[in-house]
Formats: sequence, C-alpha cells, structure tokens
Amino acid sequence: MKHPVLACLGLLLCLGAAKGADASGGASAGEDERAGGEWLEIGGHVDLDSVHSRPENEGGYTNTAISEVGLSLAAAVTDWAAVEAGFLYEHTDLGDRENVPGSEATFLETATLRFGHPDGPWSLTAGQQFLPFGVFDTRMFSEPLTLELGETNEIAVSLGWSSGGLTTTLFGFGKNDDLESAGGIAGYGAAVSYTSEREETGLALNLALTSDFSYSANVQGVLADTTGDEGPADRIAGLSAHAALRYGAATLIAEYLGALDSYAVGEMEFAGRGAQPASWLLEAAYDFEAGGMNATAALGYQATREALALELPARRLIAVVSVQLAEPFTLAVEWGRDSDYAAGIGGSGESSTFVTAQLSWAF
Repeated sequence: MKHPVLACLGLLLCLGAAKGADASGGASAGEDERAGGEWLEIGGHVDLDSVHSRPENEGGYTNTAISEVGLSLAAAVTDWAAVEAGFLYEHTDLGDRENVPGSEATFLETATLRFGHPDGPWSLTAGQQFLPFGVFDTRMFSEPLTLELGETNEIAVSLGWSSGGLTTTLFGFGKNDDLESAGGIAGYGAAVSYTSEREETGLALNLALTSDFSYSANVQGVLADTTGDEGPADRIAGLSAHAALRYGAATLIAEYLGALDSYAVGEMEFAGRGAQPASWLLEAAYDFEAGGMNATAALGYQATREALALELPARRLIAVVSVQLAEPFTLAVEWGRDSDYAAGIGGSGESSTFVTAQLSWAF
C-alpha cells in the first residue's frame, strides 16, 4: 500500500477522533449526532446477483451470491479540504461454472485528499483515485466493455477547473510496481467535459487523453506478464470520447476508448502482429413508470477491437429492465449475449448467453 493511501486513512481516523472529542465536550447526544452528520458522510451499496450462464453447445448453470459491496466515506477537514476513501468487495467470476481462487477480493479502492472550496471553480485531488479517462456511463448494471478495457486507478494528482457546464481536468500519475518507469511520473493526461441540463433535454460530452494507455487495469495485467524482466513496455497514448443525449424520457449514450498505436508483438499480440486494443458502445434507454414505481428499459451494443489478449469478447448485445421497488431498493433483470473472436485469429468463434437478476440496496 502506497504512503499517500496510508496518510489519507490516518487523517480520516484522526479527524474522526478529534471531532468526536469536540462534540462530547459540550454537546448533548442529539447534538453529537448532528455534528457527526455535518462532517462525515457514509454511503455504499450491496448487490445480490443470480446469474444463469449458457455457453454455446454446453449446458447452462446458475450461481447466486453477493456480487459486490461498496462503502464510501467522506470527511470535511475544513471548508477547503476533504478526505475520501472507498472500499469494495467484489466477486468477479460469479458467472463462471467454477469458482476461481482469487475471484473474491476486498480492497481499498480510493483514498484521496481534496482541496478547494465546494462552491469554487478550482479543486486539487491527490491520492489513490480513478483517472478521468473514460466516462463508462451505462444503464446496465454489468460493467461495459469500455470500462473493462480502459479503467485506470493509480496514485495520482488531478487539478480541475469548472465554469458553468464546462469542466477541465489535468492529471499526472506515478509509476506502478508492475510497469517499470524511468521517472517518478509515469504518465499524464487531460480531460474536458461539457454538460447542459434543461427540462426536456440534456447533453453531456467528454474527451480525454492519457500519455500511457498501459496503466489501464486489464492492459497493465497483460503487459506485466508479457514484458517480465525485459524492461518497460512501449508508451502508447490512449483516447476516450463520450456523448450522451437526453430528450424527455429517452437517452442515447455512445462511447469510444482505445490505444492510439500498436504494442509490440511480444507485449500484446493479435493475429500475429502487435495489438491496438479499443472498445466502443452504443446504448438507448427509456425511463417510465410501472405501477407507480420508477423503471428503466435499455438496449445496448458493445464491441472490442484487437482485445483477444485481454480475454474480452468481440461483441456483446445486452438489454436490461430495472424497477425501483422502494427508495433504497432496485430490482433489475439483464440479458446479454457475448460473441468471441473468430477461431482463425485465436478465438473460439463461439457465443454465450447470460441472464442476471440483481437486487441492489443503496445507502
């Protein structure tokens, strides 16, 4: 665990002790509760999934278990500084026929110090964080292929500026033990986004660049295995673009994310040459009421390019219907069909179907 993460958690605990001591010194029990609510926010979610999978030419099977538990803590140090930490338990292979050792994990996901007035235009965030590379907006509850390809979580510093609906972020991240780097800063990037919300329409646009696509989680895992002691992998830049348009109850989402050049054959191969992985999605959603409850129906198409080494499908057709049963509970049913790469380029050429029912509790 990196030192900024330890510092962040230590500050959170010390702050809690100090606030508790101040409150107990001269306040009633009710005032203590209010004081705690002013400086500390706690949130999270629990997801119970029942997954039925049916690979092509094989019998189907069903697994039911808690797929994810998330907990987030946010504490206000001053009007200008805040500490945030996020913890996650996940079962990543719930849809597999057999439980794979290591598929269940609990870990610290984020731990940051944020500086900047809540109502001001500037903010500075340092610590373990998800880089603003990719939006990964979806109405599905399973992770989109764009996220599986490009999600990046590193020790980083990001500087943000917002005015109206325009937001610009500059970020730099440190070297990772799995990927060697000559300097203390492994990479950098920038993101710019624009949002506009009106009563009947909404628009969201985002464009981001990173100097080293190798630091996305899944790409990093592949390169750590293929490069070994041969030195750092090639520095390949990455691009992500996202757009969402809402008109009334209907929403259309599109996203693209990928490397801007090819890796060496020995680093990541595709069909006998260096791979240039990419992914995209197109999704349409409609919000409505069912029996007085808020509901959503969505249909999406996702695809990857040259991502065979990352064990991602070539195509995915996916649909979901979700209903908010009560304020904290949502019930959703998701259907999907994955198609693998053709056998001639190393894939199986087969398809598999999955149906997942999820009961989610948010708090």
